[in-house]
Amino acid sequence: MTLIEHADDVHRLLAELTDEPALMLGCSLGTSIGFHRLDGLTATFTAIARVLGIDPANPDAEPGLTPQPMTPQRMRNFEFFIEKDFTAIINDPLDVAALKNTPTRIVPIAGATTPPTVFDHKCATALATLLGSEVTAFPGGHNGNTTHPRAYATQLRHVLQNA
Repeated sequence: MTLIEHADDVHRLLAELTDEPALMLGCSLGTSIGFHRLDGLTATFTAIARVLGIDPANPDAEPGLTPQPMTPQRMRNFEFFIEKDFTAIINDPLDVAALKNTPTRIVPIAGATTPPTVFDHKCATALATLLGSEVTAFPGGHNGNTTHPRAYATQLRHVLQNA
């Protein structure tokens, strides 16, 4: 599946649901498909954590958070993500001019605890530079939406209300 196909799916879904503008949140698409193909999902998680500045031995999370267990369904979802969605990113030709000139409001974000040297923070910074905007900090690191869901939701509501 390509990114164009993903975008077309979203467009058709939204067209069925509403004719009004929709607010959308887009989170990570991951990293390192090569590790997955060579060494499996466990090695892939290790590589992803390293690239994204995540320390699995010292998880940073909100108090009272119920951890998400790695169920067989989640494993299948990660397998699909790594084999299909990630390859779509690698093979997609990014139209930088269209992105820079889009009338759609784009808010580049990065996790507050994500080091500036980490891949996704660099991407958020590059996007902000392209758009002439700033990176907005969100609670947690790369996966702050799962480690800090309440604080992340609060920040998301704030950003969307100030659109």
